[in-house]
Amino acid sequence: TIEHLNNQQLLVREFQRVLKPGGVLIMSSPNGTVTQMTNEPPNPFHIHELSNSELTNILISNSLKQEGLYGQWKYIPVQTMSLMRGRHFKSIINSIYQATRHFKRFKAIQKLGRNLKFTEKFSSYMGESKYIPIQSITPETADGFKVLIAIARK
Repeated sequence: TIEHLNNQQLLVREFQRVLKPGGVLIMSSPNGTVTQMTNEPPNPFHIHELSNSELTNILISNSLKQEGLYGQWKYIPVQTMSLMRGRHFKSIINSIYQATRHFKRFKAIQKLGRNLKFTEKFSSYMGESKYIPIQSITPETADGFKVLIAIARK
């Protein structure tokens, strides 16, 4: 939700206020650094997507201690993927990208996976799971992921 709001500080301040001492906040945002690097159209409903440093700073400035950082939807520049030679690759990527931008992204990706026959390489890139896997990351590797998930404690 945070990427849809003008006053992001106010939202996190309210999270901090309602958390009990020791309470845990799980917050995610599209990675603003990565979305600026891609040539995909910006989401018109996103006011500001947080970079890793912005996500960390907004938590710290509201007295929340970041305990974990996770990445979702690994970012691989299309130019580095040999599959780009395929005729319909760009439209497949665009369809998947658009599906992930909606609230029901997981179901949409499952449906796309069932309806399209991907090559082995593309399938391994997307993952064969029923969800988009998340993985623990460091601030140095954060810009390799389209979505950042922070775990913070009051």
